[in-house]
Parts: sequence; structure tokens; C-alpha cells
Amino acid sequence: SVSAGMLKTMRKLEAHEVPTAREDVFAFRSEVSESCKVQHLSDCVKLVGNIEVDPQEVRFTQNTISSKFRDGRDVRSLVSKLASSPELAGSLPQIQIFRQGGVLHSLDNRRLYALKVAGVRRVMAQEVQVRRDVQLRKQTSTCSGQFIVFGDDPSITHANDITVDLSECIGDQPDCSHYVEQTVWGSSAPSRSLLKASDLVKSLAKNGFPISDHFRPVFDSVMRSFAVPPEQVADDANRKGKRKGKRAKPKQPARVD
Repeated sequence: SVSAGMLKTMRKLEAHEVPTAREDVFAFRSEVSESCKVQHLSDCVKLVGNIEVDPQEVRFTQNTISSKFRDGRDVRSLVSKLASSPELAGSLPQIQIFRQGGVLHSLDNRRLYALKVAGVRRVMAQEVQVRRDVQLRKQTSTCSGQFIVFGDDPSITHANDITVDLSECIGDQPDCSHYVEQTVWGSSAPSRSLLKASDLVKSLAKNGFPISDHFRPVFDSVMRSFAVPPEQVADDANRKGKRKGKRAKPKQPARVD
């Protein structure tokens, strides 16, 4: 039988919430269920042990994350807090990681994103074993887990097809521009345009297209660009609005005596 407390902690694990440090959110079954599902990872993992890892060396398992945790808290706010107080990383629930081909991958992509962008270099993590079929379904990254974007960013368009010309790179490296043919969602014909590498990788990631190592130099800067806290975005917008609202004072005509 499963106690009410145990059921609560397992539900929190399934939702990938970020609770207070006092809550024990990780609960593992003594035997892995045969009916485990991607949405219920607590049924599909077994604890191997606790290890210290460098988040910068851990890879993502998917291309996109939400900008919010399940409880509504903003991922960008967590980045800001960790950047100013790295020791807060120790109060977060440990990320769950598994090994594949000698490389560490995380099941907790939002927390890993926050740790990476904030520059945290050492955290304790829970190494787990994930059932192979679930692991394959969970791993949807098209760039070997080296990059991730906010899937709910409205500035990234939905595209059904993207073809990139890598033979020519116009402008300053590494964020130079490439000619791209893409068919955006809702359109039947492709359009040709010139896109900066930073904008191109966002579209490739969100829409699940393979991302060439050619774009690796812009990965970090693009991920950092998502991390501006929402309150700062609002402040910047307000300041911009005030500047637009100011009108230049008309010049007074020269006085003639």
C-alpha cells in the first residue's frame, strides 16, 4: 500500500514541481512498473545513487521547455536568483540524471537550464536508471542535448519545413546570417529569407529539426537571451514607452529686440 504522504511526493515528482527544501519530493518504487509512462517518470526510474556533477557538463533530453514551472513560478526568476546567490542551488530538489554512452543527461530540463545559465558549477544530483523504451521516448533533442529554447516564446514561429543554406554566412561571426527557405504553419508555399544564426537555431529547435554543430557557437548566448526576468522585461517596456511618450519641446523663436 502507498501512504498519502508517499502519494503526494510521487505526484510532485511527476509534475516536476520545485518545492521547498524541507519537502522530500523523490520517491522510488522498489520495482519498476511494467505500465510506466513518460508522464509518470516515478514509475519508470530506479535510484542508482547520489553524485556531485557540473551542470555545464550535463545535457538536456529535449529541444524545448516551458518558461514556467508547474506551480506557476517563472524559470527566469530562478535563473536570476541563482546568478546572484549560487548557494541557493543546494536548496533545490536534486536533478535526476542518467548515463548514456558515457554522457550525463537530465530528466529535469527546466532546473538544468536554470543552473546552466546561472553559471552554477557544482550540485548534488540523483543518478537514476531509466527503462530503455521510456528513455528513447523522453529523449527528443535534435542537437545531442546541447541546446534548449522556451517553447512558449511567441517570437518563434511554427514551421512545417526549414531548409538552411550553410554554404554562405553573411555578417559577423558567430551570429552571421544564412539564407533559409521555410514553410510556416498555415502557408502552403515556402518563403526565402535571411536569418541570423541566433534566430535560426530557435526555430530549428522549437520545430524539431536537426541542428548542425555549425551553430554551436551561438548556443550559450541564445539560451542566456531567454533568461531575462519577466519583471525586467516589463520595466524595459515601461521605460521604452515613456521614452516614446516624451515629445521634444518646440524651439523658441529667436528674440529680436
